[in-house]
Amino acid sequence: MKISKILLNGQPQWIKEDNGQLYAFTGNSPTKKHCSFVELKGLSLKTLEFINPFWGKNVFGLGYNYKSLVGKKRKYDEPIIFLKSVNSTCANKSKIHYPDTLGKVWVEVELVIIIGKECSRIK
Repeated sequence: MKISKILLNGQPQWIKEDNGQLYAFTGNSPTKKHCSFVELKGLSLKTLEFINPFWGKNVFGLGYNYKSLVGKKRKYDEPIIFLKSVNSTCANKSKIHYPDTLGKVWVEVELVIIIGKECSRIK
């Protein structure tokens, strides 16, 4: 099952894909405990316009994959955290625009975990 946010008839819509069939979530968000689905007939993932699913205010990253910058250790005394702009996120299959004047652009993929509730001291 895949969950995505798309534009449907000009409006943002959460959908899920299950065994090739598309379903729209009723309500505003798939994070609700009890939500229902409406089957979307005649639509294909290939023709949909995906939009950014991120609705938060902050993007925090952990920099442990840059061993050349942080050094090779078995354990770190504190987390290596970096921040990214909310505008740095994009939707699946969306185009990324950058100025032609840039000499070099680093392509990088991040693993994202979205926590849907306020929390602290997560193990």
